[in-house]
Amino acid sequence: MKSLADYIHHLGLKAGIYSEAGKNTCGHYYDDEGDNGKGVGLYGHEKEDLIMYLKEWGYDFIKVDYCGGIHLALDEQTQYTKIGHIIEQIRREEHRPIVYNVCRWQFPGEWVATIADSWRTGGDITPDFESVLYQIDRIKPLRRFCMPGHVNDLDMLQVGNGMSKNEDEAHFAMWCMMSTPLMLGCDLTKISKELIDLVSNEELIAINQDSACLQAFVVKEILSKDDTQCLAEVWVKNLGKDSSNSKAVAFLNRSTTPVKITVTPEELGLVGELKVRDVLLHKDLNNFNFEVEVPAHSCKVYRMEASDSCFVQEISTILPEYIESRYSLNELRKDAILIDVRDTEDFKTYHLEHAIHLPYQEIYHRIKSMVPDIHQEIIFYCNTGKKSSQAARNVFYLGYRNVHFCALYI
Repeated sequence: MKSLADYIHHLGLKAGIYSEAGKNTCGHYYDDEGDNGKGVGLYGHEKEDLIMYLKEWGYDFIKVDYCGGIHLALDEQTQYTKIGHIIEQIRREEHRPIVYNVCRWQFPGEWVATIADSWRTGGDITPDFESVLYQIDRIKPLRRFCMPGHVNDLDMLQVGNGMSKNEDEAHFAMWCMMSTPLMLGCDLTKISKELIDLVSNEELIAINQDSACLQAFVVKEILSKDDTQCLAEVWVKNLGKDSSNSKAVAFLNRSTTPVKITVTPEELGLVGELKVRDVLLHKDLNNFNFEVEVPAHSCKVYRMEASDSCFVQEISTILPEYIESRYSLNELRKDAILIDVRDTEDFKTYHLEHAIHLPYQEIYHRIKSMVPDIHQEIIFYCNTGKKSSQAARNVFYLGYRNVHFCALYI
């Protein structure tokens, strides 16, 4: 492992490693990996393992998962704080930055901002635009926790994994607007030149890496005619400092049809003489009229600088709190819709009576057509509970409230 880290460093890159706050990894519990991942978590020998990974082997980044922590019923704040203190001590001894990422598949709580460099704020992302929007929506209320050295983590980028060109562009651009880590999750041996150009866009990356490390916020929503659906949003990110006269502005179309968005400079917090640059087209715009037509599932991003700034009101968002509801097999109710989120092969081999098959990776794409009534009771299940629990969490944030999960095997 040290040789691998040395080779990565030789290429001019940073090396990352994965671990677990408990005894056994998520792969052991949930990915049918047998004994792989068993006993390799940090619990019980945190200091010894972290010294080996970060000091002796020289890794620069560590993601710490929590599947094993759940099984041990550990106090997550206590355990993650203990790990964080050890990493901080190693940083001081090594005189180099080491990134500590906490993964709890939701915002862990205010305490995490003092001990971690980044923290996941939602369930696992999938290559679907609904999943991208879910991740964005999850961090709307968490803007105040984003600061230099400490950021909300929207999960890895799914560009290059099957979404459309517009969706990939919107996905990457919004991750840059949020100051979130930019980690590619695609096969780099198959990535197209078009995508390389997108993810190496220096102007977008500069917005992501702005020294103030502020998170964008919504200043305007475009609603459907019946006011039941948000079709598009205008996002503003202050650059350099809060209430800056230099801002990144994103016009995000959440819908499946083109949307025309009109704003005023004052709605963006800008006053006086204005310079506008399209950072996707790398083009200065001399006659910007603040009326933008955005294609379906797409985004337009501009860097704007005015002679002065003014107060702009954020559209606040309060997300409902998800409370996990786990059932045992003997608690399943006949009037609930039972959904098997396992792979097709597993479903064909065996499934519960009356179960509907909806693979986990298709949840965002098909759940609304499969279960149009958001008040319908839904029970998701899989072999061990990981995918079904994440499915329940994800559809909860799509508006479904009566959702539960269970596992075939304990």
